[in-house]
Amino acid sequence: MKKFIFILLLSFSSLLGYSQILNEDFESAPANADAAGVWTMNSGDWLVRDNRTNTGQNWKKNTPPATFPANGGTKAAFVDRENTGPGVLAEEWLITPQRNILANSQLRFFTRQTLGGDTGTKYQIRVSSAADRADLTQYTVLVEYTETELSTLTADQLDYEEKVLDLAFTGQRYFAFVKVFTQPALATSGDRWLIDDVKIVEKCLAPTVLGVTTALITATTTPIFWTSTNTQFEVQYGPAGFTVDQPGPNVFTIPVTSNTNPRTVTLTGLLPNTGYQYYVRAVCTDSDSDWVGPFNWNTKPLGSTCGAPIVVTPLPYSDASNTNIYGNNIVNGSPGGAALCGAGAGFLGGNDVVYSYTVENTGNIVISMDPQGATNTGIFVYGSCATVGTTCLAGV
Repeated sequence: MKKFIFILLLSFSSLLGYSQILNEDFESAPANADAAGVWTMNSGDWLVRDNRTNTGQNWKKNTPPATFPANGGTKAAFVDRENTGPGVLAEEWLITPQRNILANSQLRFFTRQTLGGDTGTKYQIRVSSAADRADLTQYTVLVEYTETELSTLTADQLDYEEKVLDLAFTGQRYFAFVKVFTQPALATSGDRWLIDDVKIVEKCLAPTVLGVTTALITATTTPIFWTSTNTQFEVQYGPAGFTVDQPGPNVFTIPVTSNTNPRTVTLTGLLPNTGYQYYVRAVCTDSDSDWVGPFNWNTKPLGSTCGAPIVVTPLPYSDASNTNIYGNNIVNGSPGGAALCGAGAGFLGGNDVVYSYTVENTGNIVISMDPQGATNTGIFVYGSCATVGTTCLAGV
């Protein structure tokens, strides 16, 4: 059933419950640990140890800070190079206070070295559930980085990079940052290590069940939704095929606050009859979740709804199309008006296309249609979107 509906606008003028288990930025740290190796700061007593004599170079405040800067603020934890003699395995340990690890926890920290290349230094994160954190034999390695793996953001390897470790266990734990190096010759070698902004936090869980409200898609707007226990998000959307977190034409990232169930936001300013996709991630106090997506959909062409009609250009005007393109988007089945504008009661029940024309002068307008032999076709004229299906001004 073909119907062409004209709208004549008459005018005579032209982040919930998110828990933080450990947070240390080292700004309160003394220059060194005390004689027993205890390094006291805001998050509690950390412990400095090594695998040999607990003497010589070991973990301390970054000195000088201009040469070895912090990630944030002015202080970071720092361990220098040391001449141990050839063939000596040196392990420099920095151990956190004990913390109770909850489900879905993450260890997050910023880190860098001070030299380019790879001289053989290994950077390890170890964990222990033993009661005595000074018993170094009870630690197991969670992850190990080489010098080329520790800082990968730039070619010189000298930028702070955040490392994120998902913790697959719960209960009381100690964590240790351990620099491991065996000096191969007489000369001092290996690299230094800086860490800063160490946190153990509840993981920011990614949203699930992405979708769009199909019945409310228009040519330029689309309501999208997802499921999450969080309330703060970022949505990235653009033409289908873009790579998330990469700049691209007509790719936009917007902050979203939503408390509805499911979470939702309406994207506006879209292009008609265009394929789109979106990604969404949760934003928590100390981190963001992974991006989730893409979810793909298509906007409707202009003319699919009264809110986004095909605007008739200055007369004379003509258009050739097929209502199958636009779908059935008129709620009322009847054209409305006197004698149903010459059509049956269910005449708006099929596919339809909406045109809009603003009259600039008084006079007569002739509207005609060639249905190309199709049956059950019609044209109906209304004064506004609000009267479509209720008050037909003219029709056939």
